[in-house]
Amino acid sequence: MNWLDEFKSPSARCRIKPFWFWNGDMAEGEMKHQIKEMADKGLGGAFICARQGQKVPYLSEEWFEKVRFAADQAAGCGMEAWLYDEYPYPSGMSGGEVLLKHPEAEHMVLNHRSLDLPAGGEFEMNLGWCEILYAKAFPLREEKIDFDSPMDLEALAGNLQTEEIYQTTGLTNYNNKRFFTYRPERILRGELPAGKWHVEVYTQSPLGEFKYYGSFFDPCSKEAVRTFLETTHEKYKKCMGDDFNRSILGMFSDEVGLLSPIPWSKRLPEYFKRLKGYDLLNHLPALHNGSYKNAYAIRYDLYDAIHKLFVESYHEQVSDWCREQKLEYATEVPSM
Repeated sequence: MNWLDEFKSPSARCRIKPFWFWNGDMAEGEMKHQIKEMADKGLGGAFICARQGQKVPYLSEEWFEKVRFAADQAAGCGMEAWLYDEYPYPSGMSGGEVLLKHPEAEHMVLNHRSLDLPAGGEFEMNLGWCEILYAKAFPLREEKIDFDSPMDLEALAGNLQTEEIYQTTGLTNYNNKRFFTYRPERILRGELPAGKWHVEVYTQSPLGEFKYYGSFFDPCSKEAVRTFLETTHEKYKKCMGDDFNRSILGMFSDEVGLLSPIPWSKRLPEYFKRLKGYDLLNHLPALHNGSYKNAYAIRYDLYDAIHKLFVESYHEQVSDWCREQKLEYATEVPSM
């Protein structure tokens, strides 16, 4: 059998399922033509995939009408129809709607700053706008950090609006300009006794601008993931009716992951303590300094805990929902 015959074989047709990027308004005639072309070329199925450039509002009645039409056309051509669960990507946002309902589930990033003071004295660190998780100074003894003798620095931190502007306000008849400041940032400023010191600071802050949504949600938030299922998957189920698991073979979830350099969630510390029996926030320097006692065990515990939390919160909920609907669940999982 040559490669073309193998490509056209029934087993190959079942394996090959391209992403069908759905752009523009996708008139029914064009959808019918494209599906027929894929079937004629031996493709076994396609994912119906919302993408940038489309003109049909995502998750609207018009959107679902086109999904139903595409699924019917695929079935008529002997092809499988699969659903892609997001617009555009990564999955989990329902096109951005999830964060509207769960602003508390904004994706957080773990930040690390350190500072060496060879003679003590005054210091200042601009930490940006963040929540301080850990801020301590340690004496250096024979060029080694004495982690057993910390000095807590968190009380030295405060907020400053660091950007100065003049703004036209019309506050008075004789002067319509006023001095303003904005852009608050966390400032850690203080003075350490004479001697050699090492400062360790850990903060968490919102991810901020990311791809298509302006931010991203925390996939370790079980509540936010439930809302994702309610605002996307349940709507597909309702729109397809009793034919859902006959006209749709499965759903694909794309690139959901943890985007902090060290995987992080503000839900992690509490979960970690329940799972591992100690407080991760008391041992954060272990994440960047191998000389910290049991540093590598603590790092292992962090990755183990965040993996379990992520899987329980996101993949188990989504895959369980698909299983209940008798749908296959496919996903692309970024490495951590």
